[in-house]
Formats: sequence, structure tokens, C-alpha cells
Amino acid sequence: MVEKVITTALLTIGSVICATALIAVMYPTITSMASPFQSTTEKVSDRVKTDIKIIAEANTSSHAYIWVKNIGKNKIPHVDDCDVFYGPEGNFKRIASADWSYTIENDGGNNRWDIGETINITISNQTLDSGDYYVKIVTYNGIWDDDEFSI
Repeated sequence: MVEKVITTALLTIGSVICATALIAVMYPTITSMASPFQSTTEKVSDRVKTDIKIIAEANTSSHAYIWVKNIGKNKIPHVDDCDVFYGPEGNFKRIASADWSYTIENDGGNNRWDIGETINITISNQTLDSGDYYVKIVTYNGIWDDDEFSI
């Protein structure tokens, strides 16, 4: 009878040691796998919650103005990191960041492009002839809107 108790105790102790060793080996692997999934989930969530809409365009003889509204559920923190494509239809190009600037039209006082706010992008150093033009705005996380208009 004592032999059965000792055998059971030894098997129980051995099982606990094996389970602890297995957890110690597997836990870092599981945690390291969770980090990329979490990062990917956060990026997808950010993209789903971000949306913009080009609402108007205007021009002078040397400047183009584009109004873009944040219609998503996220603020857009990096307006300077947006890509602006502009030009005659079929011959547009990416505008260098030195050739465009923006102002937040209805800023709540924090100088961020918050939900529901509109920015006015001014593209300078352009010769604007009459014709059809194309504009595309791409945010820091790849969300975009484009529009065609005539001058």
C-alpha cells in the first residue's frame, strides 16, 4: 500500500515538473507570436477607422486649393505625411511637400486634423491652364480619395 502512495506521489511530482517545464518553454513562443498579430490588428483597425473625402476644389492663376474632410472615426495625426497627387488628367504627378501646405479650416484649437474637420490644401508653383484636372490625397496609412474637376 505504501508503495502505491509513493508511486502516485512521484508520478504527480513528475507530472507537475513536466507541465511547468512545458509552460516555461512554450510561453515565450506564444507571447512572441501574439505581438505581430496584435500589431497587425491595430494597423487594420486604424485603416478601418480612417476615411477622408475631397469636398471641393478651386484655383487662381498660380495656386490650386483642395478642401478635404476627415469623415472617419480617427483623427489624422500626420497631415504632413500625406501624399498629394495633382495635375492635368493623364499627366498628374506627386507634389513635393515643399510645394503644398495646409490649414485646418475649422480647427478646435489643437492644430490636429480631428474627426469632422476640414483641411484646405494649397498647391503652389503651378501653371493652371483650362482643362480637366485630377487630384488624389493619400493619408499616412494608405487611405485615399481622388477627384476630377475642370478649370
